[in-house]
Amino acid sequence: MNYLICIFSLCLCFFYDPLYNNYTSLLNGPYHFLYVLWIAVLTLYLFKNIIRHAPTQREKILICLLGFFFILGSYLPYYSPFYLFSFLHVFLPLLSIILYLLYIFLIIFRHYKKEPSQAQILYQWYFWGLSLISLLIIFFGHINGICEIATVYLTIFLIEKIKIIDDS
Repeated sequence: MNYLICIFSLCLCFFYDPLYNNYTSLLNGPYHFLYVLWIAVLTLYLFKNIIRHAPTQREKILICLLGFFFILGSYLPYYSPFYLFSFLHVFLPLLSIILYLLYIFLIIFRHYKKEPSQAQILYQWYFWGLSLISLLIIFFGHINGICEIATVYLTIFLIEKIKIIDDS
């Protein structure tokens, strides 16, 4: 499933200009069904792979809310006569992704007790990926398709590395 999401995320770049626009431009064009499908598949993947690391009921509720906010914000129209919709379209998915990444950091922290050397390597990858995403945002001056692809790839990479630690 992770390879499918990576390939699908990359193939969507052929339907918009990833250097200038982000995936939202698909929502306003003739390929909106691809955007809707991509958001649904990505949310399902994140939910399925992150909820299994939630030991408490509160954390499971938090993961469910993050998935709901990600879908809700992504499906709200950006170009709307209501400013609130435009704001929520940007704010909710951004908040969800930031909290997903922070939760992944917490998962790595929890693994530090079991496998400190592997968790240390994951920390390095985590901060390297965040640094790369930050540099892309600074370079382009806004969040575009390249930044979004880098974020998706980093998240999937970290989740797959966490699976390796779980299996060992």
